[in-house]
Amino acid sequence: MASGKFMKWLAISLYVALLVFTWLDYFIKLTGYATLEGALLYTLIAPVLTFTGFKIHQIKSLKFWQILWTVFGATVFGFAIFAVVTFLLNRVLSLSAWAETPSAFLTFAVSYIIGTYLGYRFGKRRGFRPLIF
Repeated sequence: MASGKFMKWLAISLYVALLVFTWLDYFIKLTGYATLEGALLYTLIAPVLTFTGFKIHQIKSLKFWQILWTVFGATVFGFAIFAVVTFLLNRVLSLSAWAETPSAFLTFAVSYIIGTYLGYRFGKRRGFRPLIF
């Protein structure tokens, strides 16, 4: 596994590279996607989020990591399950009226319950350790 010092410098290097590309894109119009608001937002918000991520990663509380694994598992897996089910029902089976019924909320709730369980199980398998280390 990579050391914390290496990961910190990797994150800083990636931030600087993306920052330079974003501002070059804004001034030279390399792709045309960067706006002034987007470049300023990235310049100001990305270091704060990176620093917050490193500080959260230093927390040693097992209960904190258990809650974090469960919440992020619910978010990631629950959304993925709901997106796949919605795609299958709306596009593949052409049941567009399904979205207007209470069963849409039931599908939403069940997918996030399954996502919560999966996040907890994956976290438990890893001993609720952070992902990087």
